[in-house]
Amino acid sequence: MGKITVTGAIIIVTAWITLIEYDHLPEEERQKVINAIKTKPKYFLLLLLMPLGILFNVLGTIIRSPSLVLTGATLLILQALFVSFVFWNRTRWKSVFLFIVTIILGVFLYFPLFL
Repeated sequence: MGKITVTGAIIIVTAWITLIEYDHLPEEERQKVINAIKTKPKYFLLLLLMPLGILFNVLGTIIRSPSLVLTGATLLILQALFVSFVFWNRTRWKSVFLFIVTIILGVFLYFPLFL
């Protein structure tokens, strides 16, 4: 395996916790979640942050634009923080875990900007 980036770690942790939480739901709850995503724009936009963040990150890497890479990483961090707030009422420990991991990875991501 190769090295993993901070943005890759954010993607992995966010997707892993989200998929585990979704997998533990009964079928009725899953349908409610899917219908909420289809009918409420805020959930759709929340779901859209990850593909946009990945796209900006990849495009920024290809054209060597640090601002585009940072924009993509910021979108991924925002999505992880929003997901942790959405999970607050369901499973609090997963929400706190995701929030803390996102903050720590965000510090590693943005720390070089302030040096």
